[in-house]
Amino acid sequence: MNINASIIDQRLGSLIDAIRQPAKDELNIQDENKIKPLAFVYSVFRSYEAE
Repeated sequence: MNINASIIDQRLGSLIDAIRQPAKDELNIQDENKIKPLAFVYSVFRSYEAE
């Protein structure tokens, strides 16, 4: 894994921890295989919103 992918993976890891409970409560997403893509999409929208 290159350094860029490693940094993104690390950021997603902390973001997954932050959105796990809201995803369960608000979106009824409990499957771990769906939380990582959700975290990626959330990350993209959050960075887009910052511009």
